[in-house]
Amino acid sequence: MFVCNSIITRGLNMIDARRKTWTVLLCALIMVGLVVIHGCHLVSHNTPGTAPSVTSRSTDSRAVKSSQHGVVTEDEGDASQAIRDIEFSRNKAGNLFITLTVGDDVQFVPLDAQDGKMTFLFAKALLPPRLAHLYRLEKFSTEIDSALFRSVQDGVLLTMLADRSIPFQLSSSPGRQVLQLMTREIDRTTRDAQLLKATMPVVSCGNATDSDGTDQKQRGFQELNALFPGMKKVYSGQKISIDLQDADVELVLRLIAEVSGHNLVIGDKVTGTISLKLRDIPWDQALDLVLSQKALGMVARDNILRVTTARQLEAERAQLQRAREAAKKAEESWSILEPLETRYLQLKYSKAAEIEPKVREFLSVRGKVSQDARTNMLIVQDAASKLNKIQNVVDTLDRPERQVLIEARIVYATDSFQRSLGINWSGSYAHHPPSAPAKYTRRLNVDGVSLPPRVGGMQAGMNLARIANLDLFTLDAQLRLGELKHLATTISSPKVVTLNNNRAEIKQGTKVAYAAESESGGTKTEYKEAVLSLSVQPQITPDDKLILELDISDDVPVGNDISTRSTKTKMIVRNNETLVIGGVRKSTGKNSEDRIPGFADIPGVGWLFKNKTIDHHKEELLIFIRPTILD
Repeated sequence: MFVCNSIITRGLNMIDARRKTWTVLLCALIMVGLVVIHGCHLVSHNTPGTAPSVTSRSTDSRAVKSSQHGVVTEDEGDASQAIRDIEFSRNKAGNLFITLTVGDDVQFVPLDAQDGKMTFLFAKALLPPRLAHLYRLEKFSTEIDSALFRSVQDGVLLTMLADRSIPFQLSSSPGRQVLQLMTREIDRTTRDAQLLKATMPVVSCGNATDSDGTDQKQRGFQELNALFPGMKKVYSGQKISIDLQDADVELVLRLIAEVSGHNLVIGDKVTGTISLKLRDIPWDQALDLVLSQKALGMVARDNILRVTTARQLEAERAQLQRAREAAKKAEESWSILEPLETRYLQLKYSKAAEIEPKVREFLSVRGKVSQDARTNMLIVQDAASKLNKIQNVVDTLDRPERQVLIEARIVYATDSFQRSLGINWSGSYAHHPPSAPAKYTRRLNVDGVSLPPRVGGMQAGMNLARIANLDLFTLDAQLRLGELKHLATTISSPKVVTLNNNRAEIKQGTKVAYAAESESGGTKTEYKEAVLSLSVQPQITPDDKLILELDISDDVPVGNDISTRSTKTKMIVRNNETLVIGGVRKSTGKNSEDRIPGFADIPGVGWLFKNKTIDHHKEELLIFIRPTILD
């Protein structure tokens, strides 16, 4: 706390530049009241003989009066100039009605509409603070989303934003004025975001977000920013309290800047006084309230706030837009006059025929491009500025494709060998203690599904599964062990390297001979291919996973015919992950009898001299695929 007398005494004794500045500031405050700065609270206590800092304002129809400095005070004798109430309504045709309860001396003056901004002046009118704000009108579903009422020197100004010039008419009666706007009903769900967007840079002072996050708040912010450039969408500054009456606007701005810690630049057209009483609101919100009340705008750059009139900022923005358009026209003119150059672009990894259509999109009207297939080169003729852009495009596109190593193992294995590898197509029941309920689980080293489940006999579909943490060295060792135990047979171990997004094919099989009728009426021998085919097209994702397009077919000779089974699938696997594909099963049966001639036919004891063997053998074709990204 600072006492007024001590403030004056210390202010007069200040000698350096900073203290002289505070002396001028404090003397200005003494003229309007005693300012007490406590933490972030600015409270004005009036000195003897001055008017109270907060006047008693009516909430009903009592009139208000504007002094020569624009301060609103109560006066029952000026009801003829007061706006006591504002109402909004809409008819079935979509027309918007604004009804004002006003005094008889209020005059309606329409102003020129510019860039979708409709402005109306109620001359000689006085507006109480409770009615001076932005009204949200989205619920009426018309072309106008909001209406802003504010006090100006000549009366009360009504500002609205619209996509077009909207016809209107005014009907007056004693104590009542009705402004009818010929708007149309709209479907708000299909309407674009909003009318105008601010183009001047504004630096936000926090990361706070709206509690609702609705489109209405977004539209309201854009409208306010169009009316008063520099206003913020959310407020997160340090909270302050201000109670001032008839205070100079420049002084109030300096106080807010001092609390916020920002540098401040005030335009020479920022004049007038303001009265305000604010309690515990962010300083940036208090600043925006002062700006909107005095028709001011703000531009924030780094730690500097520049405040001037909204009209001046609009003029600067229009001038900047004209300068940009002039610069664009000058650039276009220079591109027409700029001399042409020829550049030869050598491609290393891409074909010239593939890059040429992409380069053609970046040429100017005078530019040309051709290709030489023999040298794999592009010949481009254009202005130097265009050639530099085209060079960057070619350097970006002409890069080596990443490669993928596809390793496969094609095996015929029994069910017991599959279980030893940890392959589980459909899961199993894990053992639990008696106190724990039974639970269906998969094996720990398996992450796969069964597509479709096996039903016995020859299987036409394919099953897919993954085996985690299984390298090919371990797999080869287990396959070798299975072969020694006659549980598995390795048919092939192909390995191929392919580029990203390029298909690799692996085939293995035989040609089956069969007799066919010749043209002369005899027979001839022809051959059909019965092959096991594996086709893989890998695609590397940005997170180094692989999307595999698999096309698998297995042809089996059956007499003079060939039985074909095939499947196609697309899946995502991790790098160095082993994928198992199964589902093609075959069953072989063998019935044999060993006997001693003569003795085996003796009734009753013949079975002692003979031996019958019944052997049923089931195997499944397993294809192990392991993709590896080569860097």
